[in-house]
Amino acid sequence: MRSTAAAVAVVMVAVAMITGTVEAGNHNDVYQPCADAKVQRWDGFTFGIAFSPQESFYLNKNRTLQLSPCDSRLSLASSGAKLAVFRPKVDEISLLTVNTTTDLSINTGGYMVAFAGRKYAARSPPIFVGNNSYAITSFTLVLEFKKGTLQNLYWKTDSCSSCSGKSNFVCIKGQGCAIKTSNCKGPGGSGNVDCSIGIQLAFSAAPAMGKSRRTSKNSDGLENEIAEEATTNSSVEGTSDQDDESQLSDSASWSEEEGSQGSPYDSGEDDEVSLDDENHRSGEESDSSEDEVPSRNTIGDVPLEWYKDEEHIGYDVAGKKIKKQARKDRIESFLAGVDDAKNWRKIYDEYNDEEVELTKEEVKLIGRLLKGKAPHAEFDPYAPYVDWFEWEDKGYPLSNAPEPKRRFIPSKWEQKKVIQYVRAIRKGIKFDKPKEEPKVYLLWGDDSNAAENKRHGLSYIPAPKPKLAGHEESYNPSVEYIPTQEEINSYQLMYEEDRPKFIPRRFESLRSVPAYENALKESFDRCLDLYLCPRTRKKRINIDPESLKPKLPSRKDLRPYPSKCYLEYKGHRGPVKTISIEISGQWMASGSTDGTVRIWEIETTRCLKVWNVGEAVQHIVWNPLPELPILAISVGHDVLLLDTGLGNAEDQARIKELLHVEESTLEEDGNTAPIVRWVRDDKYDGIRLKHLKAVTTVEWHRKGDYFTTIVPSDILIMILLWNIKIHF
Repeated sequence: MRSTAAAVAVVMVAVAMITGTVEAGNHNDVYQPCADAKVQRWDGFTFGIAFSPQESFYLNKNRTLQLSPCDSRLSLASSGAKLAVFRPKVDEISLLTVNTTTDLSINTGGYMVAFAGRKYAARSPPIFVGNNSYAITSFTLVLEFKKGTLQNLYWKTDSCSSCSGKSNFVCIKGQGCAIKTSNCKGPGGSGNVDCSIGIQLAFSAAPAMGKSRRTSKNSDGLENEIAEEATTNSSVEGTSDQDDESQLSDSASWSEEEGSQGSPYDSGEDDEVSLDDENHRSGEESDSSEDEVPSRNTIGDVPLEWYKDEEHIGYDVAGKKIKKQARKDRIESFLAGVDDAKNWRKIYDEYNDEEVELTKEEVKLIGRLLKGKAPHAEFDPYAPYVDWFEWEDKGYPLSNAPEPKRRFIPSKWEQKKVIQYVRAIRKGIKFDKPKEEPKVYLLWGDDSNAAENKRHGLSYIPAPKPKLAGHEESYNPSVEYIPTQEEINSYQLMYEEDRPKFIPRRFESLRSVPAYENALKESFDRCLDLYLCPRTRKKRINIDPESLKPKLPSRKDLRPYPSKCYLEYKGHRGPVKTISIEISGQWMASGSTDGTVRIWEIETTRCLKVWNVGEAVQHIVWNPLPELPILAISVGHDVLLLDTGLGNAEDQARIKELLHVEESTLEEDGNTAPIVRWVRDDKYDGIRLKHLKAVTTVEWHRKGDYFTTIVPSDILIMILLWNIKIHF
């Protein structure tokens, strides 16, 4: 507190209830109010209160830039400032008392400011204490912490609710109850009333210090809470004045060096706010801003009732289901409201199934809307009208071009027209007005496009073609197509829409075919459909198919890439359909249509082993465990499990134990054949799994104990899972 000692004559006035001694479990060893401290719950915290005139707390004369009393640029010493230092416990209800019967009274300036910290300097706005006539003795100071660091200090008023009906107290412009100084005992008065200042401490939410007691108001509904805050702000706006007796004449602002923040309650909506404070408030995150945070649910504008019986509420941008979160019951909601001071600002977003916390700006905006005001405080609905038109004559034209000749010479064509009318009047000729043609409107069309249709002609939409005669109307069909009398009688029992429209009959010649009895009815129905059913032309977009193809980059842009063959593995006589790399990267297995399986050394291209399985190899894969170099090969209807012989003696012993099978593990039933039979393959010293269908794919589990075989068929695809240890 070196700068304060140089600027302020420090006088310890009174310290009540809380002492400066170190208690057990106290982790804060900072005892100066002008030093930064990071505290935990129940730690002692040091802050100071400076008493001085209001203008001494500001750097400029117009009172827009307030600095902390710890700043050496303030001349508090010349103004006779006094200082009181306190050390209460964090998150503990405390009542501080400042004794004013000695020398601390109205002579110090009538205002006080609470402050703490240097780099993260926090200070409250100057609050009115008293003058030569009245003095306020009861205050409430709110300390707002965030992650163990003091962020803000501000005074909370009671709007003179406690002094109604008392003759000794007077309400000072809605700020608080004030008593006459003549009734106080001490140097300033002759009465017997103790006018010591009592300060009630309240701590706002401190996330880094655990659960804190909520000292601010707590309402069950968001609307009631916003209405209360709006009422408080309105009362604070009413007390805003430039008089020395006003508490909130200037709102709190951010200091350029201190970085302290003003109170959100002491500044009204129409008060002036400094530029640093606006930058700070604009940086607050808004979880409910749909312009900045996109919605994670992509179901669109559909009713949410469709998902009330589902386990999800929709899908995200990746197409994955968004699971429903567990909703809080009434007890959990009540406990959350008690433990979290900002719980009243949280609302539930039913569309995204999440809780959204409203910011201070959004709460103020909702409060203004509830009061019927404009959403933004800076908007002035009664601003004076600005007439942008300049009515004053400038004395010169807008253009310096000379007047055209037609301005001062009579028109020759107008003269001829006048002469024509004069001659007609002399001869008694009467000119009739042109007859207006009757307007014809389209009965089934858009009249706005009538002129365009007349210019280009109405678009012709051809009627749908009638149904052509089918094979059932043949006059000489085959005998098997002619229904019997029993079938004709069964037609009468069918619904009319399902009943056949025409019953085929057989005639010996075309001349014997009678007239169609439903011809007139079908023609009438077709005309009725054409008359009543409108026809529209659907516009189709003509897209070049070549434009839908992705544009491939040029080969020059992809360089460098391999352009020469580095290694070549020769030995197969047919196309190689499948390869597999061993887990260590040293060996490679390949299968070909020539019926051979080969093992290669990758670096030297040396062929180590060759197995002739007799059929084309469909798929080959190594076991993922390095200690089990086993190959799984799909050949026709079989799957071979072969020992490559690449491991050490212990690995080979374990492999032989795994690949030992005496008979099929699935016993054959007398009626049904087994799906797969495990048999010993003595030729390749391995195991052969015989399937009923062709096997296309074999895959190992990453632990190497299980493998799957895929057997496609005409109806379905079978995926079989096997255990190499138990052969099942």
